[in-house]
Amino acid sequence: MVLEKWNDLILGNVTTFEMRWKAPFNAYGEDFQWVLAAGIPIADESGAVTSIFGCITNIGPQKRAESQTRARAEALERLTLSERRFYT
Repeated sequence: MVLEKWNDLILGNVTTFEMRWKAPFNAYGEDFQWVLAAGIPIADESGAVTSIFGCITNIGPQKRAESQTRARAEALERLTLSERRFYT
């Protein structure tokens, strides 16, 4: 996927994507880090890409919050189903 996005940049397309890479263990016991990568190709007067400007943002806290939210919603759904069985 990263190679595909890199090729998009080389072709002159702006791209943004999420990826996970291996990293030393963090405070949450994870051995990976989620990042949001964005790249903008810089072209010369003829339109040829001469460089790429990019930014990488740590989105680990957002991913953990999304995971916790999903887990809570699933737990609530299980509880709701359990209560329906109990009261019917």
